[in-house]
Order: sequence, then structure tokens, then C-alpha cells
Amino acid sequence: MKEAQAYQGKYCGQLVSADATEMNYCTCIEWKMICPECLQWVHLRKSEIISNYFAHYDNIDKKS
Repeated sequence: MKEAQAYQGKYCGQLVSADATEMNYCTCIEWKMICPECLQWVHLRKSEIISNYFAHYDNIDKKS
């Protein structure tokens, strides 16, 4: 996904783009980024081959 919602931090409650200049893995954890659709925690994936995106953590129990 290209955008995730910040749960806390500078942009609390707002959608933030994976391509935002200040977005990096540490910022993603600090701001506690969540998926706006399912409200699960996500993390940033940066790539030089494809565009940056947020990915869900692999959770064994997909219901939580």
C-alpha cells in the first residue's frame, strides 16, 4: 500500500505516503503506522527497483 495512517507522532491520525521524504523504517516504528483498512500494524519497505510501500507484519494469527 502506498499510504498508511500514523497512530502517533507528528502526523497522528493522518495518512502518510511511503514516499514522504522523512519516512524511514525507524520513523515508521516511532509513529506506529497502521493500515487504514484493517487497522493492523505495518512497516515501510524501501526499494530502488520498485516504489516504496507499506507492508503488513507477518502475523501467524491473521485475526489479531
